[in-house]
Amino acid sequence: DSNSCKVIIIVCLSSLQEQKEDLRKRLSYTTHKLELLESEFDSTRQYLETELRRAQEELEKFTDKLRRIQSGYSALQRINQDLEERIHRT
Repeated sequence: DSNSCKVIIIVCLSSLQEQKEDLRKRLSYTTHKLELLESEFDSTRQYLETELRRAQEELEKFTDKLRRIQSGYSALQRINQDLEERIHRT
């Protein structure tokens, strides 16, 4: 009968409303979680970029030191070779 159908329709609509509200809450929660993850990701990225810059600066310092050491070593080798040649000539 007509009343039974109305009741069934009302129950179905109510159930759909509840499902819709539940989905809306889940979406809101998921959106919030994603925003938190995005913020955490950005913070981590900024931290890692800072650490990378520091590491690059340190590497640059060590590279410069190594070049100076190599240059000094080469100069000492030339001096040594020059002295050996002088010793052999005398």
